[in-house]
Amino acid sequence: MASKSTRCVSFDLSPNYWYIEQLDDIDDDMFYDLWFDEDEIKAMQASAARVMSGNNKDDSPRGLEYHTFEGGERRRYERSKVSEAVLGEQLRQRAARDCEGTPVDPERIAVEYRKVSKHHQDLAYQRGTQDAADASGNPIRSGLTKLYGSARNLFGSSRNLVDPIS
Repeated sequence: MASKSTRCVSFDLSPNYWYIEQLDDIDDDMFYDLWFDEDEIKAMQASAARVMSGNNKDDSPRGLEYHTFEGGERRRYERSKVSEAVLGEQLRQRAARDCEGTPVDPERIAVEYRKVSKHHQDLAYQRGTQDAADASGNPIRSGLTKLYGSARNLFGSSRNLVDPIS
């Protein structure tokens, strides 16, 4: 015999809403200030190309990797993995709730998020450590970070920077 599932519905008694102007209601000056024109876009592309060429020692291409086709695809893929993990856990929790209003467990959602994003957190930490080493001009520290690939416990810190994934 199949078990009978219980469904419940809830409504927010005070919804939030925002008025959004229609495009036709925006005056011409504001309209042209909202978007980049073709000349501005070309200037930004030229500037980014100069930075990516690596000819100027003072320029850093950090962040421009997402403005390439491949970088954009990679970023979209990673975002979809994170969304899938978070929304999947929310769906699982909603399915497990009964009509008595069992609360959502935000900590469990955070754990699912961390499972997917841990690699990026590690990478950001490594880049930050490398930047600090490069800025300090300490080649030993910089070299060790490159050698070990991670500086988590390299400089005497035993602090766990990422919550363990259960």
